[in-house]
Amino acid sequence: MNAETFNSLYRIGTPVFAYPGCRPEDIPSARRLVTRTRTVAQVSASGTDVVWVEGEGSYISLTHVDPVSESVWRAAKQAEETAAAVAAQGALPVPVGDQPQPLDDTRLAEITTLLAAATPQPWLANERIGVVTNQAGEPLAVFGGGDQDHADAAFTAAAPTIVAELLAAVAYHRHWEQIGWRKANAYHGNWVRDDLRLTRERQLVGRLRQELSRQGKAAKAEAERLKARVAELEAERHTTNEALTDAAEALRANRDRIAEPEAQQPTLCGRTRDISGTEYPPCELRAGHWQAYCRSNRGRAYFLAIASNQPATPAEEAAS
Repeated sequence: MNAETFNSLYRIGTPVFAYPGCRPEDIPSARRLVTRTRTVAQVSASGTDVVWVEGEGSYISLTHVDPVSESVWRAAKQAEETAAAVAAQGALPVPVGDQPQPLDDTRLAEITTLLAAATPQPWLANERIGVVTNQAGEPLAVFGGGDQDHADAAFTAAAPTIVAELLAAVAYHRHWEQIGWRKANAYHGNWVRDDLRLTRERQLVGRLRQELSRQGKAAKAEAERLKARVAELEAERHTTNEALTDAAEALRANRDRIAEPEAQQPTLCGRTRDISGTEYPPCELRAGHWQAYCRSNRGRAYFLAIASNQPATPAEEAAS
């Protein structure tokens, strides 16, 4: 059951049996808490569905939490409180007789010693006469001829075998209990290390996300700045193109204005030789001028030229 499903079925304060360590199916002596939930279920940093319960500081996996009814919870709570009260007084609630003590290692060693010192097995019971003998037929215990004597003799004869079997069973369960606790501690240690590693990795991922977000924002701001600069340069280019177009139009107009007067200038006479054959600069008067003389060198030279004694100038050809 995941946290979302648990929260949809159970509210805060639900009576539960919680197992902080292992479940009783794995280790029969696992500690059980008769308690209530004190938070909503949620997902831990390691990805496990967990919940907090009353009386326990750390969270417990939902796989180790069993919701129960109020009646079952109250009965278990009452039994737990009674056991705690009796334990505080140093006695168990037995109807009569002394309280049996737990089998610690010392007591188990004493029982093993007693069993080893007894007459070697097997013991045989003559139920007809109520006598227990060894394998050689020598009597070990005599009970009598009654029905109860016969039953006591049978039990006494079987007692050494029963005790040996019980000692073997205790040793077996203790062996596997120790292995279970070692495995549980190893699993818990691995879980704590994995949870710490995952927490650190999540923190690292968080920092990387923050850094990537910061770099992304900086790159976005730089892109916006470059876009604005490109728009500015395009506007400047447009303005420059317009200025260049205006300048080109102005140059074209100036060129046309200069070319127009040049095209309107009159054709000159251009004669260079006078009647004596002397060469002068070209005549600067209009072609076909009415004056009898030619003038050149900006009016500093005058000469009489005749057209019959020299080839016609280009200007004269154009004028004719």
